[in-house]
Amino acid sequence: MRNFEHTVNVLVKAYFTGTLVHQYCAACAVGNIIADAKGYKIQKVGCGFSWVEAYTQWENVFMTSYGEQEFDIQAYEYEAKNQIDSTGYSPEELARVEFAFETADGKTEDLNDDKWMFNGLMAVVDVLADIHGIDLTTKESAKLLFVKAPVLNT
Repeated sequence: MRNFEHTVNVLVKAYFTGTLVHQYCAACAVGNIIADAKGYKIQKVGCGFSWVEAYTQWENVFMTSYGEQEFDIQAYEYEAKNQIDSTGYSPEELARVEFAFETADGKTEDLNDDKWMFNGLMAVVDVLADIHGIDLTTKESAKLLFVKAPVLNT
């Protein structure tokens, strides 16, 4: 479903439930968007993440590794095409989301580092707002959804 609010809400849920993780195709920003569109459940397997119902194939079309993006439009077929198309976004649009998430400021060895995760999500919201032609007020409101409430000591 190609919808700004829906896509942001998918990422908000993933962020707060711990299914959003850098560098794991099933659990990164694009992995969560596809999992939602396909109805897949993300599970932790050993030290990584996977989908319960299927193997990720979209990463054969585009992937960000070591700050560089690889893009192979010839691999946009079969299950990779099915996974990408289920979102309503084009491969180029999802590649932009992927790149923004994985190359955000604050990268650390800790793939769950909150600063890196938050910066990645803010970069993704910027990309999604551009894709959807969203105004600045709506974009800034969407970013506020990712702010965690402070923990009070009692």
